[in-house]
Amino acid sequence: MSPSPADEQRAQAAQEGYEWNIEEAIAACGENLEVIRTRPDILLLDLDCETAHTQYKRNLSLLQKHFGLVEVDSYRSKSMKENHWHVVVKCDPCDITTRIALQLALGSDYRREGMALMMIQDGIENPSFLYKPKAVKIPPIEITEILTEKDCPF
Repeated sequence: MSPSPADEQRAQAAQEGYEWNIEEAIAACGENLEVIRTRPDILLLDLDCETAHTQYKRNLSLLQKHFGLVEVDSYRSKSMKENHWHVVVKCDPCDITTRIALQLALGSDYRREGMALMMIQDGIENPSFLYKPKAVKIPPIEITEILTEKDCPF
């Protein structure tokens, strides 16, 4: 018996790095990453190129008032590539399908959002999350002596 089209799509998605097992993917993120989960009032955008950034800026102003959109955070994605950003946007509470549609309209990675729709159809209630690099904590410097101007060579 040959696999169904849905099974083939799942296999292709897994091969391309998209995980059906969300909790397993989150658990594997490592100690240097924080996991940001979606909620009914949070959109999670994965902007992977300058075109996506332009779409985000243009459509945010278009959709802002109707959906109560406010950017609350943005940071480079874990790849740290120049044009790869994650953006967290607060919105009026809405269902997951509406949130995915808004994420798409705001320029989020269309493959990521398409896979999220497939996961919803497969029974995963909350497939959207982003990784965020944890802030590097620099230990305080202990000052052992105070130098004066005469101690400075220049």
